[in-house]
Amino acid sequence: MSISSTVRLTLAGALAAAVVASGALAGGSKGPDPVPKTTPVIVRTATGFDWGDAAIGAGAGVGATLAAAGVITLARHQ
Repeated sequence: MSISSTVRLTLAGALAAAVVASGALAGGSKGPDPVPKTTPVIVRTATGFDWGDAAIGAGAGVGATLAAAGVITLARHQ
């Protein structure tokens, strides 16, 4: 390797180091702001049997049965 090649490599290395250092001093990369940390929210739900939902379902079943019986009764009398 000749002296001029060594000088060129040294200058290129010094220039690269200066560019990296200037970026670090200027605040680093100009990318988006980091995502802020959030705390998880814990939602507790009731477990077990819900009698209110059972009553609604039973009422709907009884109503559908009565409606079907009424339709069948009316269809037989005609």
